[in-house]
Amino acid sequence: MQRYTSQQAADQVGMTPAAVRRYCAHGLVPEATERANGEWALTATSLARLRVVKACRLCGVSLPGIHAALVPQTQRPTATDVVGLRRLVEFGVVSRYHEGN
Repeated sequence: MQRYTSQQAADQVGMTPAAVRRYCAHGLVPEATERANGEWALTATSLARLRVVKACRLCGVSLPGIHAALVPQTQRPTATDVVGLRRLVEFGVVSRYHEGN
């Protein structure tokens, strides 16, 4: 399985390495592991999730809203987050999302 650094992932997805590290630290990126030197190792699955996170951010969804939508058992997204997430569903970027309980 190929591994990507934060810089390589950023180049592939079109965001900054700092954004990649921030999203990993927030638990939004599956299969991302932090190495002893503080660098993240990411997989192709991680890159796919970063693309979804980027699309969410472009639609105005907050980080807590993205977390609520993509990571079960978290807080409810705000009304603004729900509108952004619905746009993503309509455009086929996200097939389903979790609204919380």
